Amino acid sequence: MVVQFFWRLFSIASRVLVLGLFASEFRFYVAIICFVHWIFMFFWIVSMRTSFCESKCEELGYNAILAVMFIFCYLNPVDSPTRKRYAFHYTVIFIEDMILLSLWYIWCDPCKWYREIALFLYFSCFFTALVLMVSISSLNIIE
Repeated sequence: MVVQFFWRLFSIASRVLVLGLFASEFRFYVAIICFVHWIFMFFWIVSMRTSFCESKCEELGYNAILAVMFIFCYLNPVDSPTRKRYAFHYTVIFIEDMILLSLWYIWCDPCKWYREIALFLYFSCFFTALVLMVSISSLNIIE
């Protein structure tokens, strides 16, 4: 569906924009941020008790790979209602993005012409994605 494509596009674009901006000022710390986010998401996925693989070791590997995807967007790993999990994921992403964006804005050279444009683009993309997600949800495309 077209709406779902644009929802994912805008949510991933906002995330990539923040990580890119943060990396432009804090080159080495972006890897630490992504690793901490990955660990947090990995344990969250494990707590959902997914069951896609035959062995526990394979299941942990699957969860580890899925946690990498969770750095950028949420994909439902279990067959159950998702609204609370989407809300949790996007709340965590938004808080993390606000911290990264604030640090970037504070440390960024005030003479850079794109400082305010980057903020506008981030908020435009993120909140457009949320509006599209809610509109999809109201159409009962996601549960």
